[in-house]
Amino acid sequence: MAQTSSNPKWDLTLYFPNPDGKEIAEEVEHLILESEKLLHFVQNSVIAHDLAVLEPILSQTNGLLDRMRKARSYLYCAVAADSKQTAAQKLQSRLLIAGASLSKANSLLTKWVGEHQVEDVIGSSETSQAHAYYLRRLHFSASHQMSMPEEELAADLTPSAQSAWARFYGNYSSQIKVEVQGFEEPIPMSQVRTLASDSDRAVRKNAYDAELEAWESHSTAISAALNGVKGWALTVGGKRGWKSPLQESLFRSGIDEATLDAMLGAARDAFPQLRRYLHAKAKAIGVTACAFYDLFAPLPLKDPKVWEYPAACEFVQKQFHDFSPAMGNLAQQSYQENWIDVDPRPGKRDGAFCSSTIPGKSLVLMNFRPTYNSVGTLAHELGHAYHNYCLRNRTDLQTGIPMTLAETASTFCETICRKAAIESGNVEESLAILEASLQGATQIVLDITSRFLFEFSLFAGREKGELSSQELCAMMKEAQVETYGDGLTDELHPYMWAAKPHYYGSNFYNFPYMFGLLFSLGLYAIYQESGPDFVSKYDDLLSRSGMASPAELASEFGFDITKGKFWQQSLQTIVDDVDQFEKRIETVFSLAAAH
Repeated sequence: MAQTSSNPKWDLTLYFPNPDGKEIAEEVEHLILESEKLLHFVQNSVIAHDLAVLEPILSQTNGLLDRMRKARSYLYCAVAADSKQTAAQKLQSRLLIAGASLSKANSLLTKWVGEHQVEDVIGSSETSQAHAYYLRRLHFSASHQMSMPEEELAADLTPSAQSAWARFYGNYSSQIKVEVQGFEEPIPMSQVRTLASDSDRAVRKNAYDAELEAWESHSTAISAALNGVKGWALTVGGKRGWKSPLQESLFRSGIDEATLDAMLGAARDAFPQLRRYLHAKAKAIGVTACAFYDLFAPLPLKDPKVWEYPAACEFVQKQFHDFSPAMGNLAQQSYQENWIDVDPRPGKRDGAFCSSTIPGKSLVLMNFRPTYNSVGTLAHELGHAYHNYCLRNRTDLQTGIPMTLAETASTFCETICRKAAIESGNVEESLAILEASLQGATQIVLDITSRFLFEFSLFAGREKGELSSQELCAMMKEAQVETYGDGLTDELHPYMWAAKPHYYGSNFYNFPYMFGLLFSLGLYAIYQESGPDFVSKYDDLLSRSGMASPAELASEFGFDITKGKFWQQSLQTIVDDVDQFEKRIETVFSLAAAH
């Protein structure tokens, strides 16, 4: 899809005039200098055991992080929209120097907090009390630190090791061009992947074949990046005393192993129900069984609704406003100020994300197609933006949201829009939206589990040495067989490890998506029971999502996330959708056959 005049790009001039201008370059140099000053201040302050030093450390850190967020987000977004922004890429590398200084300062502060009674630290000032959750987590982190010289070395090496591999993957993969049958010239990988939702099965199959061939031809470089990122995680995490990368990820996600096991166990029990959806979809699209390239296929409806971008914006804004005026106003502001970069194009990364920039404002990247899937994506990413808006009065250290809660607002907003779209559409439109919803649920329950299983195997294999692309493909295919089962043919996607950027930026950034979906479904059920009274409690939850654990916040709504019952209840709403989908498929396509 080419960029059209009707679909906007985002307006980065809200932050800096241009990525290769002097303003952003000067800001990066300033941040490097200020981060070094903060490091020296912390070094000199923690020599004393006077708890009074903590308040100015927290205040200065918050101020610097606030400015860092704006510059980091601006540069990240500039490169994500155009990987040939060489000036922005260089400044990203420069900014990592500031990040290294902040990392060293954080290591020193963590060690210092760990040497004191945590409640004494928290009670030392009003500022400390306001950051109680952050300080308790810091105190625990002290037990997972290397020596200070080792922590400083790790901070210095990160820009040219872990971060370098992640940047390499992002830049390299975004510039891959693919020869697809039916196209006169090679097209960007991001555009190839959008063909997975084409109505013509031959187009989907050609794109699938071409994509796998392209990933294979680039697999040596990409597998090197994956080995580098995961090798770093194993080495440094082991030195810090983490039993495994999963244990560290659970801590960062704010949950324990019992919660993860309860959620994944409930998901496994629901696998057969989601496979029923895939069987029903296969029947609807006229095949014996779905292949991987059929997962995002639209149903062959007589008159499928085309969701152009302006209509998608209007729909999302209305549903947001019906939930709360503040949410609706946030959507309107995002359109008016061009927070959103809409269309795929060469050099633009695949997928979608929302990046917090300054308090209350965000930037959203999409690769929009005129289907309800993209409407759901718009709602999802603006849900993140609303979460950022609810955090606008919190300090940066109060907004360290665990990945589990980071997906709550986004999936809640998706649910609001999906329910409204199903209720307001005609028979065929409602079926298409219900199918889009089950597509998403299948990705989160089945595919996310496959990604989790793959990454678990990846770390186990990487401990023994580097893994070849063939080994990685075998692991991925095995994980997909375990989750999709007889829901798909053997035409799977063994190169999903190359296609998903999450593997390169963080560890186990998969199960938090499932947590976010099922947690939000639980919240939505409360909303349906409570009505408008729910909104203020919900906004408060979002505003405190970096100030309390997921279990603590859930308990305020009557949830116990360590028990399978909560997850089973949330999954039951998806199973109910599968039941409804099967019935509607029979009705719609029986009528079509009769005519």
